[in-house]
Amino acid sequence: MGGPLTLGDIEEISGDPCVKCPWHSYLVSLTCGKKYSQTVEFDSRGKPKRVNAWSTGKTQQQRVHHVAVDANGGVIVTLSKDSAAMKSDKYATDAEASRCFEKALGNSKR
Repeated sequence: MGGPLTLGDIEEISGDPCVKCPWHSYLVSLTCGKKYSQTVEFDSRGKPKRVNAWSTGKTQQQRVHHVAVDANGGVIVTLSKDSAAMKSDKYATDAEASRCFEKALGNSKR
């Protein structure tokens, strides 16, 4: 189940703004929609010995829209014209995801 990214914190990785999933702690780039990760190397005893630099995956995980602030402080969102389907699209209209989102906001109707 996809977490409610609208509730996620904004963090920066190497100058790239990212949203952090409040449920899974995944970091997704706000500029390209790819998920960031760090690989960990282990020693012969299975203990972490080194955490490598952040890198993004090869595929876009989230749809990205252009956002700007106008001279009066208003926010202008230009929706992506990319029509290619993405796995994350289903959460925009999925009833179960909507219920989970409402619950996360504290607006669950029981």
